[in-house]
Formats: sequence, C-alpha cells, structure tokens
Amino acid sequence: MRKTSMRTTLLVAALLLAWAVHNLMSPWSPRTARAAIVPRGLPSHFGIGLSAGPSSNGIYGWMPTSTIPWDYAYQYLSGGVNTNNGWETWNTSGQFPLSYAQGAASHNYIPVFPYYELLQSNGTCGSCGEAQKDLSNLNNAGLMASYFQNFRLLMQRLGPGTSNGIAGFGKTAIVHVEPDLSG
Repeated sequence: MRKTSMRTTLLVAALLLAWAVHNLMSPWSPRTARAAIVPRGLPSHFGIGLSAGPSSNGIYGWMPTSTIPWDYAYQYLSGGVNTNNGWETWNTSGQFPLSYAQGAASHNYIPVFPYYELLQSNGTCGSCGEAQKDLSNLNNAGLMASYFQNFRLLMQRLGPGTSNGIAGFGKTAIVHVEPDLSG
C-alpha cells in the first residue's frame, strides 16, 4: 500500500474516532441513557477497524505494525453466487473466510465480512440498473437457492462445527449481509 493511501486511511480512522469521542461527551450521549448491553465477544468500548487484505499490505503487515489498537479487520466476500468467481473459489473448499478470520484473530482483530454477492450474481436482468438487478435477483428462485447455499457454506466456515472435514472458526465474527442493498 502506498504511503499516501495509508495516511489517508489513518486520517479517516482518526477523524471517526474524534467524532465518536465528541458524540460520547455530548449531552445527548448514550452514556446519559440506560447502559447498552454489549454482546459477548465484542469490545466494551467504541471499536474501530478498517478494510485490510490478507497480505503483508494488510492484516499481516501495516495493520499490526501501525501500533494502532485496531478492533476490527474487514474483507468483502463477493463475486456472485453462480459465477464461478465468488469468494468460495478464492482458495480450496471455500476456506478463504476461515483463513482470513484466523489471520485477523491472530492479531486480536475481530473479522468482519461484508457479504456482497447478490448484485454480482448471474440473473435474468443482466443489463438493468443496480436496484432493478437486485430486485430481479431476489425474485429468481434458482439464484436465491444458490445464494442460500453459498451463505450456508460461509456459516459453516465461520461457525464452531466441522463441515466436510474442515473445522470452523468458532469465534466472534461479524457478517454484514448485502451492505449496499440494505443501505
């Protein structure tokens, strides 16, 4: 990663942190309301993280050497569920999210996976705009069967059990399903 890109990323992270601290100290802060219950496995403080690939330019390099106590590392899972290019093809037996989660956890980061598959899948509305294509894909029973099968594989890789002889991650991980669709 180039120095300017890393500086920009760190600047954005610092601005987000300053914004959060400011809002926590304002009169309408959640601190003045009833205390929220933090789910087990998540930090009890305002956590911060960023996108980082599984390389020396990401979770195995600049992120841990930045000396910033990151809480989260995130990696998009994308490519479409019926394209033969989705995340499940990025390495053997769909183990990419498992490997990424283990790498993130080795640095005490909680892995976050934006699951972004619907738009890139092959459906009946190939030349439509994004919103129309999403709706068309949601209404395509065959595509959605592939979608749910793909999501099941992700849950097997991140869950505590063993599937097809592969032990799952079994620790805290966050999956943000279709962030662009839900936004």
